[in-house]
Amino acid sequence: MTLLRVKTEWTGFTGAPGYTVMHFNGSDEAAGSSPDQCHEAVHTFFTAIASRLPGVVRLRVDPNVERLDEESGEIVAFELATDRPVISGTTTGNFSSATGACITWMTAGVRNGRRIRGRTFLVPLASAAYDTDGTLNPTARTNIETAAQALNDDFGGLVVFSRPSGPGITDGQAALVTGVRVTDKTAILRSRRD
Repeated sequence: MTLLRVKTEWTGFTGAPGYTVMHFNGSDEAAGSSPDQCHEAVHTFFTAIASRLPGVVRLRVDPNVERLDEESGEIVAFELATDRPVISGTTTGNFSSATGACITWMTAGVRNGRRIRGRTFLVPLASAAYDTDGTLNPTARTNIETAAQALNDDFGGLVVFSRPSGPGITDGQAALVTGVRVTDKTAILRSRRD
C-alpha cells in the first residue's frame, strides 16, 4: 500500500510551532484517497474543533501531501492539494500552551504481538474546554470525539502508520482506523520549545 501523509502546522502560541501528522491509504484513489480529498478531510476536522482552540492559535494544513511507501517509510512523491484557508481558534481568554486533549485511534492491526494504535494531541486547548476539576468538560470532549469519528467515518481511509524498525528495514505497517476514543484526562506536551 502507498500512504498519503498530511501535515498541519500549529502556530501563534508559546512553544509553537507544533505539528499534527495524519496518514491515509493512498492505494485506491477511486475510494476517496486522493491527496486533495485527504487534505480536505483534515481541514474539515480541524475546522470542526476550532471553537475548542484559543483565538491566538492558527492551523495551516500543508498542501504538499507526501506519498510514502508503506514498507520502507520513504517518500516517493510530493503531490499538491488545494491550499485551503488557515484555521483560527475562536475562543478568547486564558489558556495553557502545554495542555490539551488526546485522540486515540483504534485499529484491528497487530504488530509484534501488540495492537496498533495511534494518538493525536490537540494542544493547546482554550480554558473553556476544561471542567472545574481540570479534566475535559463533556461538551468539549464530545465535540472532539464526534469530529474525529466523522473524519474516520466519512473518509474511511485514515490509517495508523507504524514506521520501519530501523534504517534500511522494510517492516513498516499501516492499519485502518476502526474507532476513536477521547478520554476525560488532559494531555501534557513536554517536548515543545519554551
